[in-house]
Amino acid sequence: MFNLAISPCPNDTFMFYKFIVDHQHYFRIHFSDIEELNEGLLSKKFDISKCSVALYPFIAEHYALLPTGMAMGFGTGPLLIAKNPNFSITEETRMGIPGKYTTAYALLRRYFPQVKHIQEFLFSSIPDEILKNTIDAGVIIHETRFTYEQKKLVKLEDLGSLWEQETKLPLPLGAIVIRRDLITSHAKRWSEELAKSIHYAWSHMDRVLDFCRLHATEIEEQFLRQHIELYVNDFSLEPGEEGKKAVEYLISSVKKEAVSLSNIWAL
Repeated sequence: MFNLAISPCPNDTFMFYKFIVDHQHYFRIHFSDIEELNEGLLSKKFDISKCSVALYPFIAEHYALLPTGMAMGFGTGPLLIAKNPNFSITEETRMGIPGKYTTAYALLRRYFPQVKHIQEFLFSSIPDEILKNTIDAGVIIHETRFTYEQKKLVKLEDLGSLWEQETKLPLPLGAIVIRRDLITSHAKRWSEELAKSIHYAWSHMDRVLDFCRLHATEIEEQFLRQHIELYVNDFSLEPGEEGKKAVEYLISSVKKEAVSLSNIWAL
């Protein structure tokens, strides 16, 4: 059996529902927070897995990117939030992040290099840590993007908007990777099966939402639908030239050492 790892977030469970149903006898399924997935890939724990695009330069020797299953788009970026809309980010700011290998943290470093004091938390707990004054501000992703205002928190900056203004490209947040030694035997089939799974999910929304609800941190239907509609789009089926350019631009800017872009794609 192969090890398949995805996050429990609605966009992943939505895309992979039919894939898992059809192939559950073939895979050990792991549902883990995105940073746990990133760390698992660093130790080569998974055969096919979701990962942060910002992690990819650190695992490129052993994994390649599938063109299917990406979380990428315009208006999808992580948000920088705090209690006070006039709060200023300085060297002394205590910043909460959802993981040091996440694309969210890569964007924070890119646009707020003055931040020195970071603390890692499970993404869903960052708003509460701000409210408890454990941290001064935080970078939020996934479902918390839709619920932070209910906690009377405010947006200081949209990191995705800063990326779009700078690059004029969609923001590549997450991708599906496959072990390089499995490319020849499995990459094409798995990518095609995932594309079929995405099409199925779009056509059977209510059924698939029940599965998403089992794993999500926010289970109200409006938040599930908002999440899926934002992160599952045409780029999830095929990044195209624009999407590939965005991925390669982000990858090349994350790690100081040169990363060859000639063989990052499995297909």
